[in-house]
Amino acid sequence: MTKEEAAAALNGCEYGSEGSPELFAQMRRDGLICLFGYSDDGVEMRGLYDDEFGTDDLLFMDGKHLKNECEHDACPYFEALAEKAAKVEVHDGGEAFGMFEFRTTIPHAVFKVMEDGELYSSGIVFSLDELAA
Repeated sequence: MTKEEAAAALNGCEYGSEGSPELFAQMRRDGLICLFGYSDDGVEMRGLYDDEFGTDDLLFMDGKHLKNECEHDACPYFEALAEKAAKVEVHDGGEAFGMFEFRTTIPHAVFKVMEDGELYSSGIVFSLDELAA
């Protein structure tokens, strides 16, 4: 499965019913990750990873999602890695509940999450094989 095929399968999905276990299992096998907004302050990551985040930027390097494992937010080791990592910037939609915009130089495909026929959030799909860090 390509990132474009995964985004097409997710496009127009209903908030709360984003994708199927089978779709996410196939994405996991193919090294794909999707990100989409969930609630007013959360981002969901599905596919290769299955996790939830706040609205902090997400970092990827050497085929992995980077997390600061230090006890301090200003960990110099993590900051040095973060400077070299590929970044997905998470921008909230302000007043629009759950609406996030994802900005990145990582090649990606875009999809829409709907709620009752209205746009709820955008989402992206990308492959760790295509990281441009």
